[in-house]
Amino acid sequence: MKTVFHKFAISLFVLILLVAVDAMRSGFEPDTLFRAAAGESVPVGGKLSVSPEDLAEIRDFDSAKAAEYLEAKLDTPDAQVQLLELQGRIWRGEVTVADEARSGEYSLQVMPRGGNPQEDATLYRLRLFPDGRALRRDLPSFCERDLGVRPFWLFVGFLPLGLGCLGLSFLFSSREDARRQALGLGSIYKLARRKHAWEVLFGLGSRHGVRPGERLLLLDSRRRVVGDLVAAKVGPEASHAEVGLETAIEPGFLVARADAPGVGPGTVQYR
Repeated sequence: MKTVFHKFAISLFVLILLVAVDAMRSGFEPDTLFRAAAGESVPVGGKLSVSPEDLAEIRDFDSAKAAEYLEAKLDTPDAQVQLLELQGRIWRGEVTVADEARSGEYSLQVMPRGGNPQEDATLYRLRLFPDGRALRRDLPSFCERDLGVRPFWLFVGFLPLGLGCLGLSFLFSSREDARRQALGLGSIYKLARRKHAWEVLFGLGSRHGVRPGERLLLLDSRRRVVGDLVAAKVGPEASHAEVGLETAIEPGFLVARADAPGVGPGTVQYR
């Protein structure tokens, strides 16, 4: 069960990473591009290069009267822009597209009323599509394009599930280690190759009856005795030892006390 949850948790975190990368791809898209399908009304907005207050003092400014301070020009008759709000240089509006709108990319120009189009206008792009399916095919995000879901919501949904599976995997691993330790068997937590020997950290300590200088057995992944080692530094839950470089040792090996049940020159009877 531990192995299943561990593999599932790893797979889920790989998926979360891919979703995060997908979300980042969407973030690189320019904020001056809007998309809309025929028959839709979509919110639009952005930051002006020049604010109406940069050109003239406005008394009794009302943010809800954006249409009085700004003008918008869209070079297609198949869509209309409604200016809704202005806060400093940040404007918000809505684009309504006709049912029979022609597909294509059009220019949207927003600037303060009475301003110079060459100097004061902020340019945006509006892409029109015949339907929602065609619009989704143009999106940079795989999740939005093929699943119809924003990657942010997938990330929010998968992350707690991944953390939960990782926690269960850790719980199962801890219980399995405790069962092994009760039988005098310890997992290898760390295996580092040094110049003169392998440095080994394994899960048997003074609480499990191990003493400094005690000789322990080294078991391979099939629970067969393949060598031995001497406990050097012993802690309550784990110990350090060194093994000669000529010893074939891998992270999946176990360390066993000589009096562990079933330990001998053949296979250790433990599952």
